[in-house]
Parts: sequence; structure tokens; C-alpha cells
Amino acid sequence: MGKLILEINEKYKGLSPIIQISKDTALILTPPINKDYWAFRVKLHKDQAILAFTKFGPLCFGIGFAIEDEDWNTNLLYSNNPERIYSHILENKKYDEITKEMCIEAIILIQKYIMSFLPENECDRCGFHRNCYTYIKYRENAEAK
Repeated sequence: MGKLILEINEKYKGLSPIIQISKDTALILTPPINKDYWAFRVKLHKDQAILAFTKFGPLCFGIGFAIEDEDWNTNLLYSNNPERIYSHILENKKYDEITKEMCIEAIILIQKYIMSFLPENECDRCGFHRNCYTYIKYRENAEAK
């Protein structure tokens, strides 16, 4: 396996438009999704990559395969355990040459990059992610410093 490289899409404009319906209700629209709808990616083999894109806010990224022949829209939040993400998206792997180890490494590269710009207390404000993999790793890294 060659060295995996994280790519950043400088042209990516992935924030979902949010329309406030009332004080307590908002409508989130899906932006046009195409081959360029990715914020970060790691190429694996030929035209296949693992990528991340925003789902429902600026720090809410989904991770999945670039080409989803088997099941379109198969991704999980970046905050899940890498093994869980891999198991969930596996059906879209496409090539036998892509190994589990490559995929896990690519997922971790993306997660580490996301964590590198995660505001220090961002997870503290988000009840949904309070027990997520990224939060736990973020706290472990902070405590180790």
C-alpha cells in the first residue's frame, strides 16, 4: 500500500442552505450533490476515494466513498468509530484492491484533520456528539498534552 494523502477541495462550498420557518423550526435544504461535492478526500484506487462533506452544518461532516454504485447516500458522521464507518460504507468499496486497512487509515486521516480545526469547546456545546468517537479522542489528546 502506498502512502495515503489527504486532499482539501479549495472550491468546495458545501454548507446546506437553512431556512428559518419559525422560532423553533428550520428547513435544511440539500445542496446540489455531484462529483465535486467533497471537502476532504483520500484517493484509494483508480477513481475511488473516501471523502468527507458537510451534512447539516459547518462542523457536521459525513464520511463515505466517492463512488456509490451499490447504495447512494451511504455515509456516517465523522464522529463515529472508524471501524463503524468502514463497516457501514463497505458495500460501496468498488475494487478488491482497496483493503480494510487502507480505508481505516483514510478515515482516520480525515477525522484527524477535522479535529485539527475543531474549536476547543465545540463538542461541549453539542449534546448529540457528547459520547462520540471524535469527542472522546479529542479529550484524550487534550489530556495527554
